[in-house]
Amino acid sequence: MSGETIEQRIVLLFGPGLEAETSTALALESSQLVSLLKGARRAVDVSVISLGLSRTISGTSEHIRLDGSGRSFTDRLLTAVGAFALEAPLAAFPLGRLLNSLGPVDPNRLFWRAVKGHPDAIRLLKSANIVIATDLAATKTAWLAVHRGWVDDAFYDRHCASVGISWQLPSGAKS
Repeated sequence: MSGETIEQRIVLLFGPGLEAETSTALALESSQLVSLLKGARRAVDVSVISLGLSRTISGTSEHIRLDGSGRSFTDRLLTAVGAFALEAPLAAFPLGRLLNSLGPVDPNRLFWRAVKGHPDAIRLLKSANIVIATDLAATKTAWLAVHRGWVDDAFYDRHCASVGISWQLPSGAKS
């Protein structure tokens, strides 16, 4: 995108386990990402931060994969004491699911710790105007980015997980 004036930078957040979910139930719903791209008058830079997403997304300028980064001390400690092993048995009943959601093995907390421990992911978040959480595990990170003043706005848009970013500027738009 050299030479183009960037109107806004959007970062898509893909939390752990999204690749396994392949629902098309929301295919007819509108996507916040598509609305932002269609409403753009100038170039929009779209990047990705993911944990567990192996596929590439066409049209993105940068993709930071958090999988290769070392696990945090907290995650290593939780693994050693067996906290992650308790997640599945607790998920079998309502009180257990509540305990999982409040505890340190919650996917929201897991994704946030991975982002927090990766300087390039923090740099990318701080350079964005908008973040879009594509799954529930990424919502805490999007919320924290807004409340820390790193981004102007955040959205939850599960539908944009299946959208490729190949798009064209509207006719007559300045690049």
